[in-house]
Parts: sequence; C-alpha cells; structure tokens
Amino acid sequence: YESNLEQRRQSFLEEKRRISELAITKIGDAESVYWDEGFMFEMAAEMWQPEHRVTIVTNALRTAYIFSQKKNVEIIFLGGKIRAQTVATADQWGPKQLEKLVIDVALIGSNGISLKNGCTTPSETVSATKAAAIKSAHKSILLALSNRWGFDSFVKFADISDFSEAISDNEMDAQTYKQFTAAGLAISLT
Repeated sequence: YESNLEQRRQSFLEEKRRISELAITKIGDAESVYWDEGFMFEMAAEMWQPEHRVTIVTNALRTAYIFSQKKNVEIIFLGGKIRAQTVATADQWGPKQLEKLVIDVALIGSNGISLKNGCTTPSETVSATKAAAIKSAHKSILLALSNRWGFDSFVKFADISDFSEAISDNEMDAQTYKQFTAAGLAISLT
C-alpha cells in the first residue's frame, strides 16, 4: 500500500518538519542535489534557501515548481510519465537521464527499510529512479520516518550500506536504532 500526497500532508507533520530541517543542513556547499519525491521532500524544498548556485535534479513536479520560485537554483526535471499517487515521474526515462549525471548529494526516501532487504518501495519504476540517483551521487542521505524502519515494501532499490547516513524522527525505538547502527548506518534522530 502506498499513500498519496494528500494523505501524507496530514500525518506526522512535526516529524517530517524536523527531518527536513536537519536534511537541509547536510547539503552544505553541494553544487548538485537529487531531491526525491514525496511530501517531506516538498517541505524541505520550501524551507531551503540556497545561498550558493545549485542544480536540483528531481522527478517531483511540485518540488520542481517550489524550486523554480527560488534564486540560485537551476532545475533538471526528470522526464517520463507522471504518477498520480505522488505527482512525480517514474519510468525508464528518469534512470537513463541520471546515468549521465554526477550528483554531489542525493536526498532519498524509502517506504520500507530492513536489515535483510535494505530500502524498498511499492513500485518497480520508482525503485529504478531511486537506485539510479544513488548510483549517480557521491553521497546519499536516507530520510525516513521511524515507522518505516524494520519493514519491507515490494521492490528493493538500495542496501543500507549505500547511504552515508540516515535521518529519522526520535520516535524510533531503541532496539531498531541499535540494530541499524550496529550494521554500520549512522542515524541522526530529530
């Protein structure tokens, strides 16, 4: 099951805000950033006011619009069919575009995160886009609510070792935190 953007706009707002705030501090002086789809990523886009020139690569239509209203931002929008569920593109064109790019930082979300299966989403095409973004990036940061940890969705797109760090909310239980950090993933809780 995958919730749509309207449902996401109504749940865990404070947690998403805190994760977004911390995520934008991790961008630093990156000149290119892959910005994933989803409401939390829209929130982060609204918050961030880049003081240096940056190229944003995204497949999320609303996020692209938010960034189009900001100074110092150039946008590369990944083409393809737009999914109604998230108002983002997901098909073979996005990953093909990403193959040709070298991105400084990728901010990535996940529907499920487990030690056995890594990061997963309900959609094969969404997974392909996320995997291509991670492969293109020097550094990838996982942004995920605490209720995503310890669960699997349908299609794997990354191992937890593909991320330099993760950001989640402070509702993550201690056992889950210990398991993932013991496996080598640095997790910041907000």
